[in-house]
Amino acid sequence: MWIKFCGTTNIEDAQVAADTGASALGFIFARSKRQVTPEQAQQIARTLPPTVERIGVFVNETVDEVARIIGEVGLTGAQLHGEESADYIELLHAKISPHTRIIKAMPYSPDMADRARYYGKILAVRAVLVDSASRGGTGVAFDWDHAKQDFESAAAHTRLVLAGGLDPENVARAISVLRPWGVDVASGVEAAPGKKDHDKMRRLVAEVRKAESAKP
Repeated sequence: MWIKFCGTTNIEDAQVAADTGASALGFIFARSKRQVTPEQAQQIARTLPPTVERIGVFVNETVDEVARIIGEVGLTGAQLHGEESADYIELLHAKISPHTRIIKAMPYSPDMADRARYYGKILAVRAVLVDSASRGGTGVAFDWDHAKQDFESAAAHTRLVLAGGLDPENVARAISVLRPWGVDVASGVEAAPGKKDHDKMRRLVAEVRKAESAKP
């Protein structure tokens, strides 16, 4: 299962994430308590093994600026949390490497299957992240049991990454209910905004792997 630790702000946290076997790290370039500059992200990204994806998080940024930061930092993906249209995504895709993973974030709602179908038709979109809020970072989970059927319907159209309120104590249950392709965690493994709790990071990865192996 794809595991992303978001809101990375320092080399120490990045190294622990890589050591735990995380699939990807997220660098937030939008306004946030966890915001980093391209220069900071570049310094961290240079320390990572090539097996760890480096995902930039953007909110309604211009296509040219996103493409510039991707190139400058050496990002392998972009996660879009704003109102980016299909035209925007296709234009961005044309300006960056075709291997760059584009993830479109959206808040959970009962019509998520329709929106997943829409994004699934955009070839540049490799996955859709489903959170409890459109901007993310709230640390609040939506009702997974209530969302189960909607999630299953949406998964037929694209890969789904689950976010929002995940932590080492609940991630296994979230996986068992929703069966996402991946999980994205920020505040649930933090000691403070922008500073990870390394024990929580290790425990979360262990719980994900355990839940993954328990899948039918």
